[in-house]
Amino acid sequence: MSTKIYCDESRITQYKYRVLGGIWIKADQGWNFVNDFHHICREAVGVLPAHMKWGNVPTKPTSKYMPFYTELIDLYFSYNQRGHMFFCAIVVDPAYDIDHKIINHGDPEEGFYKLYFQLIFRKLDWKEKYHIRLAYRDVAKKINPVQEFARLTDLKNALNHWVIRESGYTLPTGPVASIQSRPAKERRLIQLADILMGAVGYHWHEMQMKPEASEGKTFLANYIASKLGRKSLAFTTYPSDRLFNIFYFRPRGK
Repeated sequence: MSTKIYCDESRITQYKYRVLGGIWIKADQGWNFVNDFHHICREAVGVLPAHMKWGNVPTKPTSKYMPFYTELIDLYFSYNQRGHMFFCAIVVDPAYDIDHKIINHGDPEEGFYKLYFQLIFRKLDWKEKYHIRLAYRDVAKKINPVQEFARLTDLKNALNHWVIRESGYTLPTGPVASIQSRPAKERRLIQLADILMGAVGYHWHEMQMKPEASEGKTFLANYIASKLGRKSLAFTTYPSDRLFNIFYFRPRGK
């Protein structure tokens, strides 16, 4: 069986928690999901949405564009109930030093890719094949920049090494067949990951309680929580959860 994984991460650093999220979807269902969503949009709104992301959620629940977001959420849960896809997020403890001088060699990008490892590795099966697509990161180059291809290759090798070691078998190749970056504006499933991840971060930071809270974001985060039978997305799950998996990542020794 082949699975595609679409991931994104929060770039806002002034908040307490970093959040990363990913969509796991059966490879033969990816375009079905996108086509179904676009069909729903044409029927419900009459047009297709542009770049959807948490930062673009309408400010008012009554906005004519809010149905784009609620329909996307509804479709996610429909596909999930049929066993086609699931969402996973990690909420990172503030103690994680993303540019630790020893562990991450003072390189925040290395720290980010290690968080991607934490997001992905627990959800890999040595009997399957995975194609991973990460949201492209437009970051400033350093004095001695490490090329994105090298970082992606290192992540792929680390994931495969872990799965092969844990499987107890001698495998000719690891389960991760490819890792590539893609612009989020061109991948609807990366956009879905961003929206779900954004909603998780919104509730973990209790943004809905602040005087300046966005009515639209509060509505959408609560809407997602209601689909789970919860009042908030500030929770964690067992690793085996395949509905809406949230893992709290705390560095060792913290």
